[in-house]
Amino acid sequence: MTKLNHSISFMLLGSLIFSGCSSPDRYSSAETMEITDKAYFHLYNEYNYVKDSDAGKSMKVKIESALKDHVISGEEYKKITGENPSADYGLVPKADLQVYQVAKEKFFVEFAENSKATATERTAQK
Repeated sequence: MTKLNHSISFMLLGSLIFSGCSSPDRYSSAETMEITDKAYFHLYNEYNYVKDSDAGKSMKVKIESALKDHVISGEEYKKITGENPSADYGLVPKADLQVYQVAKEKFFVEFAENSKATATERTAQK
């Protein structure tokens, strides 16, 4: 009887874990969370590549609109770039993390006038 109770317990535990993994809220929350430093890095580079063109002007308007709350969410990133933000931040070598963080700070300096969010303010908010 004890083995049967353990089997049932494991089955219930497993079903609870897997039901949490397939929850729609789990995926929608990623769209509303702030993007990673790596995604800011890609956004900063993409913007700098096109900023002197009509596409750059359009992108700037989208970025400024997204920065009204001082962060860019996954959903906003997708509206700006047409792509999902990178999700492999944890797999990046530590040396690259610093590069991404510097790019993120440069990104906010670039848009500080319009978003009223300087790097110092952002750090204080965390």
